[in-house]
Amino acid sequence: ASSTQGSHQLIAGFTAGVSGVVVGHPMDTAKVWLQHGRTVRLRSLADVRALYSGTCVPLLTVGTVSAAVFFVNDCLLRWQTGDGGTAGAPSAAQRFWAGLGAGLAISPGTCVSVRLKTMLQTLDRRLPLTELAALLHRAEGPPGFFRGWRAHAAVESCGRAVYFLSYDAVKTACMRAAAAGGLMPHTVHERQGQGQGQWRGQRQGWVGQDAAATQSLR
Repeated sequence: ASSTQGSHQLIAGFTAGVSGVVVGHPMDTAKVWLQHGRTVRLRSLADVRALYSGTCVPLLTVGTVSAAVFFVNDCLLRWQTGDGGTAGAPSAAQRFWAGLGAGLAISPGTCVSVRLKTMLQTLDRRLPLTELAALLHRAEGPPGFFRGWRAHAAVESCGRAVYFLSYDAVKTACMRAAAAGGLMPHTVHERQGQGQGQWRGQRQGWVGQDAAATQSLR
């Protein structure tokens, strides 16, 4: 059951992450342009295509990153409870530390991804990803790919911790309210003492929406 749930976490996170990039990347590019003092114009098809500059980097990485962050978060929750999913649902502190650890674990990879994506979005001319990576390596060496990692790791880990903590708290409250009102009869077992097992099933059903929502942290 544990391995099956982990597979579901990976597949759902990967699918939702890729979908989030396709929808959200143009808005992210517009944000980066405005931050660098560039004007956003949509007067032609070329202007629209320009909004997708740098899409290759997040498309290559975000699916894996989204899958990894949910998988690591789930593993850390299991490690903290140490009960194989037989006792009560994790505490708020356990959820917070699991999210913090998941964000920290993926921060080296996301730092490189964000660095290359931002460079592609702000260049005056379009370069293949491999050529850009080669130029950066020649100019700054391997450390150039991780420039700003400390700040990025702090943002990534704290953001993931707050996200998982607040999401699980609000979701649990909504599920209990729905069960109390008779809207979701299948959740009544949670109120009868089957905390962790029921919580796992609810969480698995929502994992795709979880992963899609994490794109707002970027």
